[in-house]
Amino acid sequence: MTEPLRFGILGTGGMSHGHGRAILDREDALLVAIGDPSDAAMDAFVARVVPAGLQPPARFHDLDAMIAHGIDALVIVTPHTQHATRSEE
Repeated sequence: MTEPLRFGILGTGGMSHGHGRAILDREDALLVAIGDPSDAAMDAFVARVVPAGLQPPARFHDLDAMIAHGIDALVIVTPHTQHATRSEE
């Protein structure tokens, strides 16, 4: 059996809840990280999406730190006006 795909979710507002549940329902996927500038939004996500007894995903305010955590895939659930291309420095 192959290792589960490690997912992160960027943006933890209401639209992200369905994506999180879909990931958690899969045997071939793990939700390992969430990212949002709002601690309250991440608290609400964990409370509404992550079942009791399951280790909650790591939390990040910084996308680079989230990527460095070791995710394989990222679900972007931020307002469309925030979907700008990242500039390479």
